[in-house]
Amino acid sequence: MNVKQLHEAGYSAADLRMAKFSVSDLRSIGCTVPQLTELGCVVRDLKAGGYTPQQLRECFAWKDLREANFSVEVLRAAGASVQDLKAAGASAKELKDGGFDAVHLHAAGISAEKLYDVGYTGPELRLAGFSAKSLE
Repeated sequence: MNVKQLHEAGYSAADLRMAKFSVSDLRSIGCTVPQLTELGCVVRDLKAGGYTPQQLRECFAWKDLREANFSVEVLRAAGASVQDLKAAGASAKELKDGGFDAVHLHAAGISAEKLYDVGYTGPELRLAGFSAKSLE
């Protein structure tokens, strides 16, 4: 019997997880992130099972999603701010590569020197609001 048939026969998600069905199998019968988290599934398992960052945010912090190797770009598309991702350990380069501009990074408290080091130009830094003194 497959997971759907077993579920329809009355087996719970906990029963099916104990029987070693995959997270992907459990997702296919409608199990939610909170249900699977209660069963001991961790963010990496849930990611591998096909859950999106938006779904995972029900139970996990941005830092957890970063540790599960979601890219800055993917997390940004899922609603993470530059401040969220900086707090989750993303570097200035990762933030730049993830699509954040110098204005956003400046607002997040990243120095002009650090932004210059990751490839922003003088004119970009000036437009981001850095003073000439901070660019010395």
